[in-house]
Amino acid sequence: MKSTEVPFNKFLGLKVSDKPEYIYMVDNLPHYLNHVGTIHASVQFALAEATSGDCLETILKDYTGNLFAVVTNVEIKYTKPAYGQLYSSASIDEAYAEKMMEEFNSKGKTRAKVNVNIHDNQGVVTLQSVFEWYLKKL
Repeated sequence: MKSTEVPFNKFLGLKVSDKPEYIYMVDNLPHYLNHVGTIHASVQFALAEATSGDCLETILKDYTGNLFAVVTNVEIKYTKPAYGQLYSSASIDEAYAEKMMEEFNSKGKTRAKVNVNIHDNQGVVTLQSVFEWYLKKL
């Protein structure tokens, strides 16, 4: 299931980025603000989590519908106050991804770490994170 189809992400207003260098985005909406007038940490977190899932789905596209995937750990650092539209990017080291897929194919399960950054409209990183997922073939 694409991250944009997850009910919570629909509720949040997550959508495919209008900038090709990013994966997803959220618009600048007043109900995303926190008590100091910046974008709430939970909005950034939700955008990052959805992006990490999409990154894995791209790697595991051959297993769509036959995969159990759940986040087990998150390392997160909020680096700058977030304002306006937010965008996400993700990466997995190629050698790491190959090793992960070898384990997944041989054992039917693995753990995967995805690096995700959230950027404001000027490209400034507002959040850096690593999402760890548990993946199992169904």
